[in-house]
Amino acid sequence: FLRSNPPFARVWRIAQKKARKAEMLLETDPQHPEARGSLQDRNFLPSLIDAFLLILDGTFGETEAELDKTQQLFATRFIEFMIDLLNQLPTRRFVRPLLKSRQFTVKCRLSRTAAKDEMKLFNQLLDILSFYEGFEIDDTCGKPLSSAQVKEVHYAHLQQLQSVCFKNFPQLRQVALTPIGAINKRRSLQKILSPLSTATLFQLAS
Repeated sequence: FLRSNPPFARVWRIAQKKARKAEMLLETDPQHPEARGSLQDRNFLPSLIDAFLLILDGTFGETEAELDKTQQLFATRFIEFMIDLLNQLPTRRFVRPLLKSRQFTVKCRLSRTAAKDEMKLFNQLLDILSFYEGFEIDDTCGKPLSSAQVKEVHYAHLQQLQSVCFKNFPQLRQVALTPIGAINKRRSLQKILSPLSTATLFQLAS
């Protein structure tokens, strides 16, 4: 993404330089206000998302009782917040990669909170979030993607999977050497990946 978008690569380099400078200042002065504020700004949304995911499977997921109205409202409002960030182009181009790197939608769907009977609205909002996350639009300029461009992005993801399999998973070399058209469907991938252990699947996903 950064290689193909020089303006964003420049913004990323500036942000990284600023963060390194703040970290160096905190090493000499742990209470440096500007450095602390800079790192808090950088870490605010990632930390917020991580905390929310922990709450879903922790505080909310561990109890077998129904969630009260306040807890339900908190969970649904947070998903609405993510939807609002995704459907606005100025924030979408930065938030979408963060959500995808955290596998946010998948983890929310698989959480114990989502399995509760009273969380129907929560799951409906996840459907909306998933729609906006996969919306066929160029995040850099806001133009809609053509069907050919959508396929190109999809095939690029499959090529990345093939590269990872070839370099790091000898038992999956067949995936790397298989034509993309043969692993383009969910059923074909399931057939290849289903014999793998859970630990290997975790390593592949990470």
